[in-house]
Amino acid sequence: MRTSLFKWTPNLMGAMQHYKKAGEGFSRARVSAKAAGAYELAASCARGQGLTDAAITYYEKAVEESGKALRAGATGEEERALRERMTACG
Repeated sequence: MRTSLFKWTPNLMGAMQHYKKAGEGFSRARVSAKAAGAYELAASCARGQGLTDAAITYYEKAVEESGKALRAGATGEEERALRERMTACG
């Protein structure tokens, strides 16, 4: 991805590492829905860099965290979003 206004490229590797750390932190704090979102963003960054194995790993973690959130009793809109994430990643 390249922008035309200032001709910069996004630092996907750096972003991937930050999203991974965020996912780990949310997971430790038992905020599984946010952990799943962070892992999904890390996977997206990995895909953008062509790191297929890393992307698969992060998608698997996103699905795992989504499952934890659903078992913990996510309700309403959050539940719908988690089920969509599991379908898209799985």
